Amino acid sequence: MLVYRVENLDRIGPYDSSDYRLESMNRSHDRSHLHPIFEPINDELFCGFSSIKKFKKWFRGWRAKLSRCGFYLGVFDVDPNYIEHDWSKKQLAFPRNMAQMIQKLN
Repeated sequence: MLVYRVENLDRIGPYDSSDYRLESMNRSHDRSHLHPIFEPINDELFCGFSSIKKFKKWFRGWRAKLSRCGFYLGVFDVDPNYIEHDWSKKQLAFPRNMAQMIQKLN
């Protein structure tokens, strides 16, 4: 299954980044746009999306800033058996060590 994940070259997602330029994005989320920390995620799972459409909707208005801050959209091939599905109906989670990156998109 293809999974889409926003991360930087250090494999860190934007919510775990210490980049001060993303603080306003982190604060902008409310209960209808759950920040991954509110979901039942453990430290070995990474958040992603099941489609580019879901990625675009989640980061609407922030994609250019993410790119300027060094983030890209990684496309991963992940065995569906390792994917934890969409508690929020918006994201999913997967073990990064079980994923093969096949493409980086800006």
